[in-house]
Amino acid sequence: MNPFKLLSNIQTNQTLILSGILSIGVIWYGLDITVFEILLTFSTVIVLDLLLHAYRTGKWVFPYSGVNAGFGISFFLRSDDAIIYVLAGALAIFGKHFFLVAGKHFLNPSNMAVFLTLMLFPWYTWVNTLQWGNYTGQLSTSYIILLVCVFLLGLFMCLRVFQIFGFRSVYDYILPFLLAHGIAFFTIASWENMTTAAVFFSISFFIFTFFMITDPKTIPKTSLFRSVYAIGLVVNFYILQFFMNENYALLGSLFMGTLLLPVIWKLEAIKSRSIQRKCLILYLSVLLCLLAFLVFAFGRPDLAFDNICNQRVCLK
Repeated sequence: MNPFKLLSNIQTNQTLILSGILSIGVIWYGLDITVFEILLTFSTVIVLDLLLHAYRTGKWVFPYSGVNAGFGISFFLRSDDAIIYVLAGALAIFGKHFFLVAGKHFLNPSNMAVFLTLMLFPWYTWVNTLQWGNYTGQLSTSYIILLVCVFLLGLFMCLRVFQIFGFRSVYDYILPFLLAHGIAFFTIASWENMTTAAVFFSISFFIFTFFMITDPKTIPKTSLFRSVYAIGLVVNFYILQFFMNENYALLGSLFMGTLLLPVIWKLEAIKSRSIQRKCLILYLSVLLCLLAFLVFAFGRPDLAFDNICNQRVCLK
């Protein structure tokens, strides 16, 4: 096998990048996940994805997408019970192979697995987006260096996605997502400043941005729909954070968004741009009206990451 051809594989690129970030997190930042739990997670997703792919297609292919699901679980899911990681890994792979519409999976495997595991086993699981040491907003030099590296490596992966799939995701997906989050953070939230922004827009946030929501198999195909979808993810987050901790709401926002992907793909196939625009305007209008109602009913939210509870849903 030509090693240069292997290194040029986009999935290999992502695996190497995420392996490096995860290793740094475990060794230098003490992420609350053991090496055994990581190995158990990856063993589950690799073996299951390999077997199910062979069963469905008759071909034995190394399961890169299963490996990517293992990274999502390892970065975001936390539990003291090792069996939880096996269950999450199995959920991710079975979802990929059996939760299909027109032969395609629409739920982001790792996001779906983490979010549903959190909802199904609330007393045994949690998620900690502040696991990189940015609890106070006073950022160390090493933290800033790693944050910049994650950001630049994320941009590199967006470039690779453009080269392979033709998606201009930096401009029509990542940029709208980050701009919408930035604007909403300083307008919808009640008292946020640059210190709290440093807490919210963490390394975990950018791992989520560049390596979870950008799965090219589970996003809209066209530029206009990707931009509106990205903004919708942000509004989903602000709606959900009224009902659950912000850590959970961030993951839930993507889960709720992916549920609409089969409808979005059908709309993208419609030739009438007028119908497409009307549907997108209606979609955003419904989300924004719901958000406005919740702000009126409960007040402007604060994003202090302090309303963690051991229930599936907990009002602030």
